[in-house]
Amino acid sequence: MRGVPTAYVDLDRAKVHSMAAVVIMPDHSQGKAEEDASVLATILQTRAACADFAASRNISPREPHVVATLNTETARSIVELMGRVGCGDAPPDVIMSDEIVGGALLQVAANPRLAEARAAWTRATLDAVASVVAAGSA
Repeated sequence: MRGVPTAYVDLDRAKVHSMAAVVIMPDHSQGKAEEDASVLATILQTRAACADFAASRNISPREPHVVATLNTETARSIVELMGRVGCGDAPPDVIMSDEIVGGALLQVAANPRLAEARAAWTRATLDAVASVVAAGSA
């Protein structure tokens, strides 16, 4: 489905009210503050679409499990406050952008096959860096 993730109408058309989970990631063509603002707007619009759907059917509001990627601690604290004022009891889960790489490395470390692939990639990268350094010093 095509649409604007921060647009209420597009989220409603996507039927976010019937989804079990929603993963919200920023558009990386923007600056960090704009990325966080669009993620926060999408969280709010998702909540509004779910609440409005429930009100139109005279049923209890139900929100999907929301997982969002953010860049700043300020945005994270805003999301934590959202948990206190939304339909749900808990705030959306937040993954900080800088934690994504760390999580991937933990997965690789826990899986020997991934660790082998990572080691091969690291060797190739270091070889490439070494040849650039050698070429630059020649």
